[in-house]
Amino acid sequence: ASFGGIGLHDKGVIIDCNQGLSDLTGYSYEELIGFNGLQLIPPEHRKFVMDKIVSGYDQPYDIECLRKDGTRFALEVHGKSIPYMGKMIRVTEFRDVTERKEAEEKIREQNTRLLDIANDLKRKNDQLEEFAQIVSHNLRAPIGNILSLISFYEETDKGEEREEYFGLLKASSHAVNNTFHELVEVLKIRQNINIERQTLSFEATLDKIKKMFAAKINESQAVIKSEFQVISINYPNIYLESIFLNLLSNSLKYRKKNVTPLIIFKTYQEEGDIILELSDNGLGIDLDKYGHQVFKLNKTFHLHAEARGIGLFITKNQVEAMGGEIKVFSKTNEGVTFVINFNKNAHS
Repeated sequence: ASFGGIGLHDKGVIIDCNQGLSDLTGYSYEELIGFNGLQLIPPEHRKFVMDKIVSGYDQPYDIECLRKDGTRFALEVHGKSIPYMGKMIRVTEFRDVTERKEAEEKIREQNTRLLDIANDLKRKNDQLEEFAQIVSHNLRAPIGNILSLISFYEETDKGEEREEYFGLLKASSHAVNNTFHELVEVLKIRQNINIERQTLSFEATLDKIKKMFAAKINESQAVIKSEFQVISINYPNIYLESIFLNLLSNSLKYRKKNVTPLIIFKTYQEEGDIILELSDNGLGIDLDKYGHQVFKLNKTFHLHAEARGIGLFITKNQVEAMGGEIKVFSKTNEGVTFVINFNKNAHS
């Protein structure tokens, strides 16, 4: 490190300095004497330094310094006001802290990376715990039911009862099979983070999904609008189609009776992230009551013959697998708004 002791009188003019200041700034001793010391500071920092001088600030602080050749470097400044020939001047020590600043920046970058890794591990651990709970919750009961039915089946000799138990066994087996395939689908999503991405049009994706629901759209006379400020995204096609499908399906499924469904898809940018928003005028969800269950497996909030409680669960897993985030805003009988930030956690 290089050091320089300089005196600044009240007009900021250097009246003396050592060789260290010359080494730091590239100016000769002769050039520095009579030189306005504030010229060694970039213009945008001069007021900050002058405020320190005027206030008599006597603690070390860091600032950028200008060399004679115009290059900048990090400087630690430690000044004190002292009396000199009947007036107050500043005696200031300068220290080049470029290496320290670079080391601090590396530490900050490493800390940021470690924090990102820690957050990612926590997210994955939370997903693992959630998946374990899902497996336990969704398979334990039907498997226990199957074992009980087998026991009942074996204990009776009556053909009519055996036939009834056998029918119940088949139904329980189908339920287990369906749950198993749903869980396998979720595992595929969580493991398939390297799935191929491509540039996809939001409008084209919506048009494709609307065709799949043509009958329901015609039947309900649903009005579907799109306001895509962001027209495309680099994303896995199968996931984007699935997201649109599940969101549109939900809005059509949980519409109000005798009210024309209005469903609006929007995209826009927020702090550099791509946002997809869907809003409708349907039945809505009581989030105070069900908010913690909205994206859980096999959770439904309205009586509907087709309700399975799998669509939003799949959507959440697809969005999060790609580093995104999904939120829901709703009130009972006031419709629902889903907001997907495709990039929320992708930067890490």
